[in-house]
Amino acid sequence: MHSLPPSLQVTAFPSTKNVLQQLQEMASSIFFYLVHSEQGNLSGFRLRKDLSTERIWEVVLPTEVQKIVAVKGKRPNEHVHSQGRVMGDRSVLYKYLNPNLLAVVTESTDAHPERAFVGMFLVDGVTGRIIHEAVQRKARGPVHFVHSENWVVVSSSSISSSSILGSSSSILGSSSSILGSSSSILGS
Repeated sequence: MHSLPPSLQVTAFPSTKNVLQQLQEMASSIFFYLVHSEQGNLSGFRLRKDLSTERIWEVVLPTEVQKIVAVKGKRPNEHVHSQGRVMGDRSVLYKYLNPNLLAVVTESTDAHPERAFVGMFLVDGVTGRIIHEAVQRKARGPVHFVHSENWVVVSSSSISSSSILGSSSSILGSSSSILGSSSSILGS
């Protein structure tokens, strides 16, 4: 795989022996991503013990079809509202919250209103695996979204000038999307 260009090399600050030692010990668990919206690519990297980096995955979206509008990861200090859901038989279905989940929102580059769309991808930031994807047809920006727990809420405009609000949720790896079945909000 590839490493970062020299201008993007990892450095420790402060560059003390203790900090370098701690960083080297944690290196195998440090992953990060870079977004190049113009090229339509999202790349994931891992840190090696020698503080060099290795690109371990890449997601490329065709720029002639769609552009990356925004990418958001989870907030590191986010608190989970409820870890589990009590089922009818009194068993508990626990949420699996992937702390490495990235929400990627795209928008169509086609100027024709009938072919316009807003897309959403959930990508595992460590493996690069696309966990879920959804498309809202006949929609355009501005696009706003919130990514919290297992939810992504996307707000965009439909071609008929009313707002579209959709969400996607996944519990224990089973995904359901209601982004495609949008509801209009009056007065928007």
